Amino acid sequence: MRDELSTIQIQSIQIIDQDSYDNAANVLLTIKRWRKDWELYWSPLKASAYKTWKDICAKHGEPDKMAETSEAIVKQKILAWDQEQERIRQEAQRKAEAEAKAKEEAERKARAAEMEMLEVDDADIEAVLSAPSTAVAEVVQPTYQKVSSISTRANWCAEVTDLKALFKALGSGKFKLNPDQTTKTKEFFESLLKPQATANTSTLNIPGVVAVNRPSVGVRGK
Repeated sequence: MRDELSTIQIQSIQIIDQDSYDNAANVLLTIKRWRKDWELYWSPLKASAYKTWKDICAKHGEPDKMAETSEAIVKQKILAWDQEQERIRQEAQRKAEAEAKAKEEAERKARAAEMEMLEVDDADIEAVLSAPSTAVAEVVQPTYQKVSSISTRANWCAEVTDLKALFKALGSGKFKLNPDQTTKTKEFFESLLKPQATANTSTLNIPGVVAVNRPSVGVRGK
């Protein structure tokens, strides 16, 4: 049929009289019959291939779903560990800074005492005692060494805390939606406002909405 179609030269068909009309009609019927036969020929093969594809998807899907769940569990455990270790590091950093300032303060008092014994002017002594702190603590290093292919990433999201306040802001024109966006669920607004929360992590100013960081664990596969 493909050879017939090429020799018939479909594009060059012109209908100018009864004979040319009858010829075009015959060509059309021939094409329709061929397409029906062609579909009948391939239908069983397509059905078999589709069944095979579904079987493959089923065999792939269930174990992969289990692996996906396992991946999420391990990621959450790693995230919890990472956050706890960072909390410990920050606490140690605060302690180191407090110790550095306490040491500096003790040194200032000792110097002021020496100046007082030398009968230095009170104003100079006060200047030593009241000078801005210049104490610098060493940076506390992480408590563990991270695997290079695993990282923790910031994931800023918009969290709707007061839907009524958000609706009120919409009514006053402080925030606008496209005309076709009529869904008004909490989840809809959180999805819609996520880009703004990402771009304005500390300055997001939408009534009833706050920007929150829900960090995630990323893995670079080999």
